[in-house]
Amino acid sequence: MPLRLLREFPADDVPEQLAGLINDQIRWNAALNKLVQFSVVRLEYSDLAVEDGGGGLETVQLHRMVHGIVRENLSEEEAEPLARAVRQVLAAADPGRPSDSRLWPRYAELIPHLATSGVLTSSNPRIQTFLLHCLRYLILAGEYRTCLRLCEETDLIWRAMLGEDHPKVRELSYQYGNSLRNLGLFRRAEALTRAVADRLTGERGDQDLESLRATSAYGGVLLCIATFEPAREIFEHCLATYRELLGEDDSTTLDAQNNLAATYRLLGRYQDAYDLDLDTLRRRERVLMPLHISTLASGIACAMGLRLMGRYREAQTRQEQGVKLNTQVLGLGHPQTLRAEHNLGLCLRRSGDIPGAGLRLRTVWERATRVFGADYPWTLMVASDYATYLREYGDIGEARRISEDVVRGYQSQLGLAHPYSIGTVGNLGLVLRAQGERAEGLSLAEQALVGMRGALGDRHPWTLGCALNATGHRNITGRLEDALDLSRETLRTAEQVLGPDHPMTLSAQIALAADLRSVREYTEAGKHEDAGIKGLTRTLGAQHVHTISAKQQTRPYWDFEPQP
Repeated sequence: MPLRLLREFPADDVPEQLAGLINDQIRWNAALNKLVQFSVVRLEYSDLAVEDGGGGLETVQLHRMVHGIVRENLSEEEAEPLARAVRQVLAAADPGRPSDSRLWPRYAELIPHLATSGVLTSSNPRIQTFLLHCLRYLILAGEYRTCLRLCEETDLIWRAMLGEDHPKVRELSYQYGNSLRNLGLFRRAEALTRAVADRLTGERGDQDLESLRATSAYGGVLLCIATFEPAREIFEHCLATYRELLGEDDSTTLDAQNNLAATYRLLGRYQDAYDLDLDTLRRRERVLMPLHISTLASGIACAMGLRLMGRYREAQTRQEQGVKLNTQVLGLGHPQTLRAEHNLGLCLRRSGDIPGAGLRLRTVWERATRVFGADYPWTLMVASDYATYLREYGDIGEARRISEDVVRGYQSQLGLAHPYSIGTVGNLGLVLRAQGERAEGLSLAEQALVGMRGALGDRHPWTLGCALNATGHRNITGRLEDALDLSRETLRTAEQVLGPDHPMTLSAQIALAADLRSVREYTEAGKHEDAGIKGLTRTLGAQHVHTISAKQQTRPYWDFEPQP
């Protein structure tokens, strides 16, 4: 228990029998020393040097068993005034700005005392607001499991106490939905957020600020379950309405713009997403300041957009700076810092720094597994990317084991028809092909192509990637004409969707050259190979691994990368 909370609390607000104790330094120290003497509590002092403000008493630790014994020996008449005072102490210590990462250590001190002090069951509006601030802090700090547990306990109490339509119950539902979504409990999150959005829109219309907020929360869950087009409609409406009601620079408007950019990115509209993300970043730097958590998130989004558009060096440079800033502001273990490091690992791989990419991806995967668990949605994403790295540059056996775990995890969480389940099945097909199981690899590749076409259509970049891989599987198993037909179609569509100089388009051109050589169309093959190598040299450089592989007539492949 942080003792400064008690010492800073107004004596008039504590029970009368304790007020004198708190105001009297001699009695206060004597009481603490007596408790230490009888081994009831343990005192902890600051480990800072005295000249840096340390050397003083910071916390007192009371064992749970001792706490339980003391509590059992208090009557309700004695306990309730004390518990009320504790709740007031905690609420008075609320920094009031859960989005300010500089204040997170102060929130972290308060969280362990919420349940035992009766904060979750309090009918005091001030205490309820304090609890909502704590829940918001937990979401922003990445403490999703703790947030979910507190939300589950509080939700039933508040609904019975305040009613379904109370503003605080609604605010609680947003944090509840956030924790469910971040933990991969998407169906529960969808049901909760849809119910709130439907009720508010029905009562207030779709131009109301509260309706817009609820609808945005529902849209965020739709992205997770790959219902991309309905999410796009929601976020385009929300952004247009927020701009009209609040202006272009309002932080809520910028949140909506961020959501729409993420949707465009998932739809494969990489340039549109990047343009929005870059505008959001510049506005957030001006409105929220450069080191705000949302501004840092926009920096990661911009680096991701550059990478997806094939601008690998720019992406790496931006993300290296982003890793430093996120680590400085949020710490090494924060989900957003891990996301920045993960994206840097992918940038390094695409830029050709293979050893650096492997070290970064493995470190992030191990930390995510340790901190969040193997089946946490974000851990699965990192594991998928690390497995594709291992398949090409590391232990193929470990790559297969991790790939199979990722497929099982996504299929369990998201179902067989989700693009992440489909895409990682395609990645597993590449592993099987590399291990010599060509027929099995072809089967998974064709399964991924059909699945991605059904989920996202023929023109999505993920579908084109699955098609690129399927051509390689068909070629190596002797289906030469089928491979050639699909290669021609893939190159044509990639040029239309991604442009002639995108790395995937150029990979499709090199793959087409390989399929043409297989059917002895050497003249046409040479033209495509020459154009592909020139394009790779122009966009990535003569010494890039993709360029060198193309010159060596190594057939290109595509790795599916789940996106956050």
